[in-house]
Amino acid sequence: MLSGALKAACQLELTKVEVQRLHVVAALARIYCDKVPDFLRVREVEKRLFELEAKYAGTARETAKGNSSA
Repeated sequence: MLSGALKAACQLELTKVEVQRLHVVAALARIYCDKVPDFLRVREVEKRLFELEAKYAGTARETAKGNSSA
C-alpha cells in the first residue's frame, strides 16, 4: 500500500484531495513502523507472564498436595 502511495505521489497534477490522502497513508505507515516494535515487545512480555503464571499454578498445586499429605 505504501509503495503504491509513493508511486502515486510521483504523478504530476495531483489534486489537493489526492495529496491529502497520500499524506495520510504516509503518516499511518510511519506510525505503524514506530509502534510495531512496541507491540511485539508487549506480546513477548505477555507470553512470559502466561508462562510464569502456569509455572506458579503448578508449584502452588504441588505445595498444596505436600501440605495435605503431612
